[in-house]
Amino acid sequence: MPEIEVNLSSTDQVCREVVNLAKKEGVETSQIHDAGSNAEALNAPLGGAEIIIAAKVVTAVFVAGSAVLNLLRLLRKSLKEGEAVAVRSKSSNRRLIVKRGTSDSDIEAFSR
Repeated sequence: MPEIEVNLSSTDQVCREVVNLAKKEGVETSQIHDAGSNAEALNAPLGGAEIIIAAKVVTAVFVAGSAVLNLLRLLRKSLKEGEAVAVRSKSSNRRLIVKRGTSDSDIEAFSR
């Protein structure tokens, strides 16, 4: 099965939480890096003001779609009110903003 690469863009603090959750789930991640100098920020489903706030990007590599689903659900639970993560699949170019109120159906649709 091919690997699934997903870019996750948010604040430094939230990206660190993504990396911690991914490690617990056995998902490999890149180092957290600045989005300002990378095309990832332009490809994130965010507006201009949000890109300034979401200055960091981390890439997670999954071996199954179910692993994407599990990580995004855990991430949603860990987010505080007002926090969000812009998620983009590198292969399908699907995009999703994950926040506390993101529905299971939206996460499942992204993970397919």
